[in-house]
Amino acid sequence: MTSAFPTLDEAQEKRIAAVHGGFLYQHLFAVGCMLKAQAANVVQVVIERDEDVEIVLSNCRVYVQIKTRSNPLIPSDIDTAFERFEKLRLEHTEGRRQGKALFVVASNQPPGPKLTRSIATGDIADDVQFLYPGQPAPQELTCLPECWKDLKDAVEGCTKLASQVPHAMLIPDSLVWKLAGRVLAAATGSKALGGYAFDSEILPELFEQLLTQLQGFPAPLPGYRPQIDEPAFISDHRIRIVCGFSGAGKTSWCAHTAMHSPERCIYFNASETAGAAVTSSLVREIGGSLTDRPHEIREMFAPGASGVDGLNALDRYLQAQGMRPIVVIDNAHEIPAKDLLTVFANTANLRFIILCQPTGSTQEIEQLSGVRREVLLGWDLDTLASEAAQLGAYGNVATMERLRQMTGGLPLYLQSASRLAAQDYGGDLDSLCDALDDQSTLDTTAQQIILTRVFAGLPEASQQVVSFLSMVDVVITTAELNTLMRDYKQMTPREVAGAIRSLRPLGILEVFGSQELKIHDAMRIVGASCLLEAPEDTVIRAKTVLKDFLHDSLVNEQNRHRFSLYVRTLVDVGETEIIIDLAGEEMFQEMGLGEIFGASLEAASSSLDLSAESRFWALDALIFMIRPPSDPHKILGYLACMAQLMSENQLSDRAVMSYHQKNMSWHGFQKNVSGVYESIERAKQSPLLSAGHLRILYYNAAVALWRSGENSKSEAIVSKVIQEYLDLLGISETWILGRAADKVAHFFEQSSADSDDVKHLADAFEMKSILMKERRTNPITFRLFAFKLYICISAYSSAVRLGLDAAQDMLDRHDFDAARGMLADTVLPLIRHAKLLDELNSARSFYAVILAYCSQFDAAEQEMARIEPYRGGFTEAQREEFDGQDALIKELRNASLQIR
Repeated sequence: MTSAFPTLDEAQEKRIAAVHGGFLYQHLFAVGCMLKAQAANVVQVVIERDEDVEIVLSNCRVYVQIKTRSNPLIPSDIDTAFERFEKLRLEHTEGRRQGKALFVVASNQPPGPKLTRSIATGDIADDVQFLYPGQPAPQELTCLPECWKDLKDAVEGCTKLASQVPHAMLIPDSLVWKLAGRVLAAATGSKALGGYAFDSEILPELFEQLLTQLQGFPAPLPGYRPQIDEPAFISDHRIRIVCGFSGAGKTSWCAHTAMHSPERCIYFNASETAGAAVTSSLVREIGGSLTDRPHEIREMFAPGASGVDGLNALDRYLQAQGMRPIVVIDNAHEIPAKDLLTVFANTANLRFIILCQPTGSTQEIEQLSGVRREVLLGWDLDTLASEAAQLGAYGNVATMERLRQMTGGLPLYLQSASRLAAQDYGGDLDSLCDALDDQSTLDTTAQQIILTRVFAGLPEASQQVVSFLSMVDVVITTAELNTLMRDYKQMTPREVAGAIRSLRPLGILEVFGSQELKIHDAMRIVGASCLLEAPEDTVIRAKTVLKDFLHDSLVNEQNRHRFSLYVRTLVDVGETEIIIDLAGEEMFQEMGLGEIFGASLEAASSSLDLSAESRFWALDALIFMIRPPSDPHKILGYLACMAQLMSENQLSDRAVMSYHQKNMSWHGFQKNVSGVYESIERAKQSPLLSAGHLRILYYNAAVALWRSGENSKSEAIVSKVIQEYLDLLGISETWILGRAADKVAHFFEQSSADSDDVKHLADAFEMKSILMKERRTNPITFRLFAFKLYICISAYSSAVRLGLDAAQDMLDRHDFDAARGMLADTVLPLIRHAKLLDELNSARSFYAVILAYCSQFDAAEQEMARIEPYRGGFTEAQREEFDGQDALIKELRNASLQIR
């Protein structure tokens, strides 16, 4: 799993990851020693005393220094270890420690050239051995596991050793992780956790105890995938509540994290356990898991003893043994709250993790215990894509995000949807999402089955609120919900408040602060189903109410996410004239929403119900959306239709001028210089040509001339346009250079600058940077000017494009660290913030290439591996780009190896 955003300090993240990776490798090496101890006649395995691991044999003590490195070992890696070896050697030769001393450097890397020469020439003492992958251990060191090249191999190696432990209910990888937890605890030296050493004679009993504890837990799923910011299994709180819908992955999380925990863990499934029987059942389950000597716990099961008596006896036993095990109670919502509170009150030496659904007694348990629930946040996009690909489904990033929103990211729901896509839609998740939207799937998903039951149990007012909010994927306030439900169903604020109170503890409404709320994404599909079953006029009324509300709220305050919902709602209610007006706006295109309007604009462009002027602007918007020359035939067709409308109708001067500019751009793509100049002259004849229109015309002329190969003429024009915009805005290039983006944005806000003028200046800077690069002059300053201005006005699509171009400039100048910072710190977070998901994987694969140029080859390959599951949803061009980036990374790694 990967985090949703790059870290603030990438270098620190890598240092921390390397440190923890080294510790984990060391702990797994110690686990391997423990698993080999009996067969190798080991007396004791000692953790983190004089050396990382010490193996005590009857006549010898082996001191092991464990090193993980990305390159072969060099002398400075082991200098301090050799100094310590010398002191330890003296301890043995002078008799203060018994037996012979042997010293081992165990590493995932072989010795480098200098160390290899030192070994060959005898400069290193004979009692020091180097062990590394592929190097067989001498006979006297068979007590040690083999070394592994990485953590994956380490886990596999330990699991292979664990599989040889004789136990009827053996789960090898579970035993490995439990032992790793015990090694971690031993490294602290805590007496309460067993101290530093493991005596070989007690290891079989320890294995038995750990496996017995794990027996009660559901078997961890193979290939468990962590969720976003999962809660830790161990915390400072004695009582915890982990709550979520059925299918949220609570039990899987618990089974997986318990496997890695060094603590004593006991699993109890409360399903179908009568309230009165809970205490006695718990006592039996816990007591049986803690000891195999029944006489020690006889008091708990004395004849006539009540459940509370048993709990008290259990608590005394735990206190005497110094134990504080963790008890996981699954399906706790089925236990009456008062019975569970009795258990908590009488067991001070037990810690509890309560797994429950947001139904039954859950709300009462929270209120009476004062414990606030924790939730699992679902899978992130990369995890979702990996799981979907494994189940035979595919989609691009936008489709995966669409599915994640539909399912709330809950594992069971995502798996069910992916299987359905593979079964009925050839694996195409986009087609499945369309069918789920239309409620036209032939089979029912697990999500629909589970949550339909929840929905059916709601009061009618709550059902109405859920149905309406299924259309609303943005946060709204309580006051806004009151307004919406009043206009839609004439509900009073009191009725709305009652619905909120019933929905919130069920997890259907997510409440932020005290006044903002949003429906849980997973519930949206069920509410939408109910809304679609309503009469058509009811559905139209609901969407019209939402449309009007969004329009009014956007007038008062600009909100990108609400605007996106507003656009989709306009399409649903068929507001064609508004759609045409919006589609031609530059800032609308910057938000990546153009495709939503595509079908509506196509229909409008030939609709006889609309005026010729409206049809013209629908065609104009379609050309604007195409981004030529991606589909030249379509553009030519649109231009021909626009010309026909102009010849047959008296269109506005604004329309005529726009046509000539679109035609000029087309001639530029065709490298028709005379056509460009002819279009410029025609546009200049417009009576609308104000100073502002003239600046726009000249900018477009500069772009068309550049495309025609007239670079010098283009640069002269665009430089003039830049100066005019700078004068208009009251700034200079030097002024921009010396200020951060937020300061620039504040200035524009205070001076009431027109955002269109700011954007046009940014466009001109971008054009200037392109022309400079083509004449082999460093364009980075002008590129960053444009980037800064785009950020100021939230022109995120252009900002991302400029950020990527700036990173390429840095790469061309071999400033690899700056390029990496540009992507990691700025561009990738911006793409995610603005939800420009179609840009994400291209930017990530470029980032992987930059990592390779920074010699971070493992990180580069890991990034490409995280992108790989999206491959099924790539276009042919995206596939070629990805394969090219992948090949370049491999080429860079091979070149680096040859240099070494």
